[in-house]
Amino acid sequence: HVPQGMTLEKFLQLPENSNLDEEIATTVLSLKAMNSADVIAKRSSLVIPILPDFPAVFESLLDKSLDNLSAETAKLVEEQIGRHEFHEDGEAWLAKGTAHIREEKCPFCSISVTENQLVKAYRAYFSEAYAAHKTLLIELSKNLDDCIGKATILQLHGGFKEVVSEAEFWNDYCDHGYTSPAEIDEIVVKSEALNASSRKLIDQKISAPLEKIAADQNFRAALTEWDVTRQRLQEACDQMAKANLVIHSVKDQNAIADKAKTEASLAVLRATQIRHSAPVTELVSGYTQIQVEKNNIVAAKATKKIELDAYDSNIFGSYEVDINKILTRFNAGFTLSKSGKNYQGKIPQSAYCLRFGSNDLDIGKSKLNEPTFETTMSAGDKSTFALAFFLTQIERDPNLSEKIVVFDDPFTSLDEFRREMTAKVIVRIGEIASQVIVLSHDKYFLDAIRQKIHGSQCVAMQITSTSDNSIIESWNIEWEIKEGYLKDHMTLHDFAIGKDGHAKEMIKIMRPLLEKYIRYRFPNAIQEGHWLGDMIGVIRGDEAHPLKEHLDELDDINDYTKSFHHDPSALFNNDEVLAFAKRTLNIVGGC
Repeated sequence: HVPQGMTLEKFLQLPENSNLDEEIATTVLSLKAMNSADVIAKRSSLVIPILPDFPAVFESLLDKSLDNLSAETAKLVEEQIGRHEFHEDGEAWLAKGTAHIREEKCPFCSISVTENQLVKAYRAYFSEAYAAHKTLLIELSKNLDDCIGKATILQLHGGFKEVVSEAEFWNDYCDHGYTSPAEIDEIVVKSEALNASSRKLIDQKISAPLEKIAADQNFRAALTEWDVTRQRLQEACDQMAKANLVIHSVKDQNAIADKAKTEASLAVLRATQIRHSAPVTELVSGYTQIQVEKNNIVAAKATKKIELDAYDSNIFGSYEVDINKILTRFNAGFTLSKSGKNYQGKIPQSAYCLRFGSNDLDIGKSKLNEPTFETTMSAGDKSTFALAFFLTQIERDPNLSEKIVVFDDPFTSLDEFRREMTAKVIVRIGEIASQVIVLSHDKYFLDAIRQKIHGSQCVAMQITSTSDNSIIESWNIEWEIKEGYLKDHMTLHDFAIGKDGHAKEMIKIMRPLLEKYIRYRFPNAIQEGHWLGDMIGVIRGDEAHPLKEHLDELDDINDYTKSFHHDPSALFNNDEVLAFAKRTLNIVGGC
């Protein structure tokens, strides 16, 4: 917790400060401003948008008419409009038509209008005052565009958005207090609603200048909402003005600031914050006590290490004795010696040697051109050694009677004697353990175990493949041991790997091996007296048969071997026999 460059004594003496958080925040912003002096000097303050005013004369012009027109004149015009059903655009039509009278003739029928009372009424009705009135209405329409038109509003909206960006920039250097109002996102929508409703009213007034147009509910609602939005925007503009005062202050102070002193001040403030935080105050109060406790723990640790070393010495020695008893029982040509531990690395590690006669081989050390664990021991010795470790652990387990012990091919690479001893050890463990499970590919080894069991239940099972899965089912090991399937399989396998055997004998083995394999795998599916050709027929007729994928292989092997069964003296080629032997083993598996 003590900052770099500060002594523990000075750290402990830092006084409390009630305004610490505020001073840190202000100092951080000041320092950040100093680091960005060039950028701040060039950056402007917030640009306050100008808010447009809705025309104050809007509703008064909607309500205005020309009082100097005589009632009789107005009545004639109104009657003419009513007679011809010009209800909406009658005035505009008549005003336009009157303006197109030439040589006192009607622009529609060319009849003289010199003494026509209606035409006189039209001319009086649509006088200069009328024209001036319409001009005011048209100017009002243009004023609406300047006030709440699309271009004006988009410019206003963009101005507020730019302020948001600028305010975010200045937030990194000062607490200016400006917050963007939610009404920014309402500017366009609210102005469009007011523009649409007011535009509709002014268009109605322009089409009937002398009619009084009443402001409808849509207009009043839109105007009210716009006034509320504009008021919030005005408040935001007032906030911008206050924020600019703070921003100008930052720009002025930044020009005369001392960065080194500010950094030193911030370091002290932060160290003070750490010093008086809850975890550190507890650490300080317990500092002396912890020193005492540390010394006590170190002493206790030394005592425990002595006790642990004594325990390890005893346990390693007793394990070594038990392991060597098993190695002797298995007639191994080596024993375990110098069992112990070392403290290389973070945790203790076990270490031991293998003794061959009077020579010790340290398994943890290997030098170039010297014997090692890998080069000194055969595969059988390694398996025996691993099995001895496992058996010692099991035999020393005080809760063995409650355990299930699993052996998976425990005699791999073992000779006949060691295999026999392994079977005996497994049976003895089974007399104590809750249950023992032995997995093996060698049925003779499994049968050797079975024959040694007396007074305990023994169940033989086998894993059988189906078309899409595997199942565990009962297995008649006594019946299978009497058959020569495994012997034939091993003979063919030795020939296939070039270990032993004659090609002529292999030709005689392949068909019976396949027949036995199919009988064992599908014990109730093949009738007595049926041979490989009959079996192939069964497989061919069953689309879901698990051996369907091997049908062509079975057919080829059957065709190749049947001629030799009928004529033992038939000529053969060693390479061909080897190829078919491998194909046969590929079907029956187990290699």
